[in-house]
Amino acid sequence: MSLQIERIPTFQDNYTYLVICEATREAAVIDAPEADPVIHRVQQTHAKVTKILSTHHHPDHSAANPELAERYGVPVIAHVSDAQRV
Repeated sequence: MSLQIERIPTFQDNYTYLVICEATREAAVIDAPEADPVIHRVQQTHAKVTKILSTHHHPDHSAANPELAERYGVPVIAHVSDAQRV
Protein backbone atom coordinates (compact mmCIF):
# COMPACT_ATOMS: atom_id res chain seq x y z
CA MET A 1 0.00 0.00 0.00
CA SER A 2 1.35 3.39 -0.99
CA LEU A 3 0.36 6.55 0.82
CA GLN A 4 0.20 10.08 -0.46
CA ILE A 5 0.89 12.55 2.34
CA GLU A 6 -0.33 16.11 1.87
CA ARG A 7 0.82 18.86 4.23
CA ILE A 8 -1.81 21.60 4.37
CA PRO A 9 -0.87 24.99 5.85
CA THR A 10 -3.43 26.06 8.45
CA PHE A 11 -3.54 29.19 10.54
CA GLN A 12 -0.31 31.14 10.16
CA ASP A 13 2.00 28.65 11.80
CA ASN A 14 0.45 25.21 11.70
CA TYR A 15 -0.06 22.21 9.43
CA THR A 16 -2.82 19.71 8.93
CA TYR A 17 -2.06 16.41 7.23
CA LEU A 18 -4.14 14.55 4.69
CA VAL A 19 -3.00 10.93 4.34
CA ILE A 20 -4.43 9.25 1.25
CA CYS A 21 -4.28 5.61 0.18
CA GLU A 22 -3.17 5.79 -3.44
CA ALA A 23 -5.09 2.62 -4.36
CA THR A 24 -8.49 3.53 -2.90
CA ARG A 25 -8.23 7.33 -2.46
CA GLU A 26 -9.55 6.85 1.12
CA ALA A 27 -8.05 9.45 3.42
CA ALA A 28 -7.57 10.54 7.00
CA VAL A 29 -7.39 14.17 8.09
CA ILE A 30 -4.95 14.71 10.96
CA ASP A 31 -4.98 17.71 13.33
CA ALA A 32 -7.24 20.23 11.61
CA PRO A 33 -7.71 23.65 13.24
CA GLU A 34 -9.62 25.15 10.30
CA ALA A 35 -11.82 23.50 7.71
CA ASP A 36 -11.57 25.56 4.50
CA PRO A 37 -7.95 24.72 3.56
CA VAL A 38 -8.64 21.04 4.25
CA ILE A 39 -11.83 20.98 2.17
CA HIS A 40 -10.01 22.71 -0.69
CA ARG A 41 -7.15 20.17 -0.66
CA VAL A 42 -9.52 17.20 -0.39
CA GLN A 43 -11.30 18.45 -3.51
CA GLN A 44 -8.01 18.97 -5.37
CA THR A 45 -6.77 15.46 -4.60
CA HIS A 46 -10.12 13.70 -5.16
CA ALA A 47 -9.69 12.01 -1.79
CA LYS A 48 -12.53 10.34 0.11
CA VAL A 49 -12.23 11.30 3.77
CA THR A 50 -13.06 8.30 5.97
CA LYS A 51 -11.85 9.53 9.36
CA ILE A 52 -10.51 12.49 11.28
CA LEU A 53 -7.64 11.94 13.69
CA SER A 54 -6.59 14.28 16.49
CA THR A 55 -3.30 13.87 18.29
CA HIS A 56 -4.59 16.01 21.15
CA HIS A 57 -7.39 18.39 22.11
CA HIS A 58 -5.80 21.84 21.69
CA PRO A 59 -7.85 24.04 19.34
CA ASP A 60 -4.91 24.51 16.97
CA HIS A 61 -5.17 20.76 16.31
CA SER A 62 -8.89 20.06 16.65
CA ALA A 63 -11.10 23.13 16.17
CA ALA A 64 -12.30 22.02 12.72
CA ASN A 65 -13.27 18.51 13.83
CA PRO A 66 -17.03 19.15 14.18
CA GLU A 67 -17.34 20.88 10.80
CA LEU A 68 -15.27 18.28 8.96
CA ALA A 69 -16.97 15.33 10.67
CA GLU A 70 -20.37 16.67 9.69
CA ARG A 71 -19.34 17.52 6.12
CA TYR A 72 -17.86 14.09 5.42
CA GLY A 73 -20.06 12.03 7.76
CA VAL A 74 -17.05 10.44 9.44
CA PRO A 75 -15.88 9.80 13.00
CA VAL A 76 -13.32 11.78 14.94
CA ILE A 77 -10.73 9.49 16.50
CA ALA A 78 -8.50 10.46 19.42
CA HIS A 79 -6.97 8.99 22.53
CA VAL A 80 -9.53 8.08 25.17
CA SER A 81 -8.14 10.74 27.54
CA ASP A 82 -9.20 13.41 25.03
CA ALA A 83 -12.51 11.81 24.02
CA GLN A 84 -14.69 14.54 25.55
CA ARG A 85 -12.44 17.39 24.39
CA VAL A 86 -12.02 16.74 20.66
